[in-house]
Amino acid sequence: MTRLRCRYFGICGGCQLQDMPYGEQVEWKVGQVSELFGREPDEVHESPKTFYYRNRMDFAVGPGWVVGLKERGKWWSYVDLHECLLMSPEADELKNLFREFIKSKRLQPWDTKRHVGLVRYIVIREGKFTGERMVTVVTYRSEEDHSRTFLEFLQEALDRGIEVSTLYWGINPTVADVSVSRELRLLHGDPYLRERLLG
Repeated sequence: MTRLRCRYFGICGGCQLQDMPYGEQVEWKVGQVSELFGREPDEVHESPKTFYYRNRMDFAVGPGWVVGLKERGKWWSYVDLHECLLMSPEADELKNLFREFIKSKRLQPWDTKRHVGLVRYIVIREGKFTGERMVTVVTYRSEEDHSRTFLEFLQEALDRGIEVSTLYWGINPTVADVSVSRELRLLHGDPYLRERLLG
């Protein structure tokens, strides 16, 4: 057993192995891959980072303006994350600002059980080696144009020194609880996120 850094561990469905020492996590994952492919991988490289390593997080928005991840094993229940060790401190700040913003604007959060509401997800992608950050605000369909509202959120983020190179408004008109958008509207910046891989 290892010392837990995340105060949400055990409730949040995001991290499932944080209580296991990193070396044991790697061994377990090698076992999973070996079983899946029928042979062990030729090489395994451990990550130099065990926190703040993710380049994408899909934070769900739920009743009461909760912004976070789903409770472990409960698709209908949300964990309001004020700190997440998976992506970056800047992503945390952005997520927390988004919570404040949608609440202040009274933009109704999505209710997964009742299939009502507007705001469903904030998806944050980061280029860990380029410093670029792409944000997609995913909503249910709406007769209203929320472009100006989401650009106002972008300006608040920039005013706080949080870099956002791209902002999309994504629309998921289905009741399926996914962050995938059927329609994407580019509101700001470059349509792509650049990243350097393997050197």
